Amino acid sequence: MKKLFNVLSLSCFVCFNLFSLDFSISGEFGVYAINAFEDAEYNSTSTQIQNDLNFSIFSENNSRLTMQLLTGAKLFSANNYISTDMNQLFIQFPAKDFSVFYVGKKVVNLGFSRKFSLFNRVNPETINNFSSSFTGSGIIEFDAFFSDFLNFQTLLYYGDFNRTDTPDTFSFENLNGLVKYDLYHYPLTFSALLYAERFRDFPFGLSCSFQLFNGIFYLDYLYSSSLLFGLRYSLPGAVVLNYEYLYNGNNLSKHNMFLSLVWNLSFLPALTIGSQFQLWASSFIDAEYIGLVFSPYMGYSFYQNLSGGLSVRFPIGEPSGLSMLAIRRQTEVTLELRFRY
Repeated sequence: MKKLFNVLSLSCFVCFNLFSLDFSISGEFGVYAINAFEDAEYNSTSTQIQNDLNFSIFSENNSRLTMQLLTGAKLFSANNYISTDMNQLFIQFPAKDFSVFYVGKKVVNLGFSRKFSLFNRVNPETINNFSSSFTGSGIIEFDAFFSDFLNFQTLLYYGDFNRTDTPDTFSFENLNGLVKYDLYHYPLTFSALLYAERFRDFPFGLSCSFQLFNGIFYLDYLYSSSLLFGLRYSLPGAVVLNYEYLYNGNNLSKHNMFLSLVWNLSFLPALTIGSQFQLWASSFIDAEYIGLVFSPYMGYSFYQNLSGGLSVRFPIGEPSGLSMLAIRRQTEVTLELRFRY
């Protein structure tokens, strides 16, 4: 008992000295009013409230304790609910001058792709999620940055908490690994990845990107016939273009395309106008199985930390095709208000 008390006391002393210098709190509070129309006889209204809290404690040797908490509520709908989740809770500390060590629950994003998340198998993005927060996974991660030609990222992670039936029960069946090598030589970046999913399947991937003028082009390949091409480019007139095309040979929707245009008006910088276009198709030959969604958007910044937006979602295509591709058929009008603190 005395030995245990000494260990606990020493641990508390180390933690107190490690994380007692500086801290920061930030977050985002959002309210979203959604009205969906499917046909003349059906419509639904709901209000979603989300609060994303970020809390970090810094030490003088660049160690950090990070916590991210997401609370959500859905009201005025058929399935009202209130949920809360600890998205991230991890400790980060340097190992010498060229490496960083992470332990805890952490969101891991890999590669440049964001909409289709070809490489983000650890924490895949949710396309219909309003918040920018994603639920992390239990990880032990080590990143080493030696030079432009020698950079490694290795991690051992416990599944994806969103896709696990028993998220609170640890099982070696859900244990996975990842090794990633990056080579930087401006304007070219090359990456190679090897996954160890449940240490039975070993898919690998390759990625490269190239910066040209005001844009970046990237190409991702993941074993099992998945290929993604994307670009982000700044056009004249303060227009930002994002495009991604994903070919997934082992999925019903083999062809997936995402296109977005965002325009920041120079004469009214607080106003943002944009639109998104998504396509799902099993084949371009048979138009019955092609689903399209068009979403125009307008946002306005009232103050530095307060903004609002109005978006409309129009599904285009035959109902049978949209149903086959699991795309919601409702036309939606969304009014949002965000406050950052």
